[in-house]
Amino acid sequence: MSSIDAESVTKRYGSTRGIADVSVRVGSGEAVGILGDEKSGKTTLVRTLMGVQRPDAGAITIAGHDLNDRAARTEMKRSVGFVPSSPSFDSSQTGRAVLSHHATLKEADRSGRLPVRLDISTVLDDPIRTYNARDRRFLAVALAFMHDPSLVILDEPFADLDRTARGELQSFLKHEHEQGTSLLLATSRLDVASRLCDRVGVLRNGHLVDIRPGDSLPADGGRRVRFTTTADIDSTDFTHVERVSITETGLPTENDGRKTVELLYTGPVSELCERLSSFPIEDLTVEQPTLGSVLAEWYGVRLTASGGEQFA
Repeated sequence: MSSIDAESVTKRYGSTRGIADVSVRVGSGEAVGILGDEKSGKTTLVRTLMGVQRPDAGAITIAGHDLNDRAARTEMKRSVGFVPSSPSFDSSQTGRAVLSHHATLKEADRSGRLPVRLDISTVLDDPIRTYNARDRRFLAVALAFMHDPSLVILDEPFADLDRTARGELQSFLKHEHEQGTSLLLATSRLDVASRLCDRVGVLRNGHLVDIRPGDSLPADGGRRVRFTTTADIDSTDFTHVERVSITETGLPTENDGRKTVELLYTGPVSELCERLSSFPIEDLTVEQPTLGSVLAEWYGVRLTASGGEQFA
């Protein structure tokens, strides 16, 4: 049995489209990422899959529960783990009180072990209003996994975490996945999607435009490199690139062969530095592009009949 079967799901907000004709399948024990930028429709998809809102079209089955059935939706919410993008708690409560309450509701047997694994046990007796972003997020993760669910859905779980905390959470999720837990991870972090997920679907402007193996994605989105050189250079001089552009920029009267090279590089930084050192270079710029610009370069943009943008 699949953990998630969503077929041709559409959700609109009045005249505004949230997601359109999105189909997602998560197999038992599989980790699937939904990768997209801020306005891609990730949260709309997650809220619809969790039964928080009804789709305008399409069919959804989560962990064997048909979401068209009200009783099945209620049972699904009790059995499936969920980490929202912005966890909400009664800030006057302690973490221990919240864990205890949810452990009773879910008949959970991991409520004592998970705070230790997630390194939040030292703050459990403090009011949640005193928690930092990491402890607040990890409390939400503990609540999602405490009843040992077969499926956990996570919406931007790495938001507001520093590098150390992101690594801790990624290691935890990888371990849970290796133990057989199915994951659906909605994220704007290309590095997490590529390293943690078996498959990754790319969501752009409410459309699922691609789905591919996670290890086929560059781990960090690559680097946009721009430099000027007088060397005799062409596109075959570089490996690990998504795109290379070479433009003659020297003045015709000088005939100095100066050209500007732009490329999106997705390989090891050490190899890039070694390759660049073999050319005479002026005006070197190296920057990490935004996820939105990377996806636009990969998939392009076209206009729909109504004039709106659609990514294909």
